[in-house]
Amino acid sequence: MNEAPRRRGAARWKSQRGVIPLALLLLASASPLACRGESTSKARKAVATNPAELERSAAGARRALNELKPRLGALNAALAELHRQYDPLPPGLPGFGETRAKFYATAEGIGMMNASMPWLASRIDSAMKSGDGAELTAIARDISQKQDEMRQAERINLELAHEVLPFEHQVEDFVLGKSTCE
Repeated sequence: MNEAPRRRGAARWKSQRGVIPLALLLLASASPLACRGESTSKARKAVATNPAELERSAAGARRALNELKPRLGALNAALAELHRQYDPLPPGLPGFGETRAKFYATAEGIGMMNASMPWLASRIDSAMKSGDGAELTAIARDISQKQDEMRQAERINLELAHEVLPFEHQVEDFVLGKSTCE
């Protein structure tokens, strides 16, 4: 029997061997994407649309949101205190750049949290008016995420309060032009 056709078939199989798994991978990944819109709409319909249940969900979301307000107020007060410590420090203070950037990034994050509170409240009201239980579920997840963000901001504020102390002691030497080596 002639070996040439057999070798060509084996060579063709070897070249196609890499294509078949790739094609299967593309089909497998495309299938969930194609059905995603349908499953999302089914999931939205599966979430409770009973008015009493919607009201319970909205009340729980409002309660969780209201529990965040005192913590956010405390974060704002701590940030105001940190501003009193950080703002007078000269930006060119040696080694201060990273700490200063961390401070301003945290201040920006807390500012975004302040803006998100009324926005979340309006989302709750909107979801109640539309009877959208899936939106209330999403809002509950967002509020839970805000709780995590607040814990992180509280931790960072505490770190920043400790990190500023050495720079407050260095500022007099820096302003007078003394080096730390003298």
